Amino acid sequence: MSQLLRQRTLTSVSIALCAGGALTAIGLYFGALQPNVEHKVATVERSLLAERAARSQAQQGEERSRLRADELNAQLSSLRQTLEEERERRATPPLAPSSARKAPAAHAPNALSVVKPCRDDGDPLNPCLKR
Repeated sequence: MSQLLRQRTLTSVSIALCAGGALTAIGLYFGALQPNVEHKVATVERSLLAERAARSQAQQGEERSRLRADELNAQLSSLRQTLEEERERRATPPLAPSSARKAPAAHAPNALSVVKPCRDDGDPLNPCLKR
């Protein structure tokens, strides 16, 4: 009987130790590990939201840049077209009517008599010195 009592006691103590260990493990998990995991998950979720917001802002900035580039390209194309039209207009001389021809100027002074002799008068802006 003492051996049977000893075996039952040993079995009861083993069961109590296993139950205590299981309760300790459950308490440790829910008391220490689970809150840390929840905190880490919340941190990762906040980080993910911040990255998504940054990505959205970058995409909006890219779209604005693309629209601005398209606008500038359209403006450049318009200016080039205007420039080409102006060049073409200046390249083709207008047809003058026959009555609009210049008559020889009888009273025009000789070009050689109008030119003044060059002399250095100390003026650095004297156009005569630029020749």
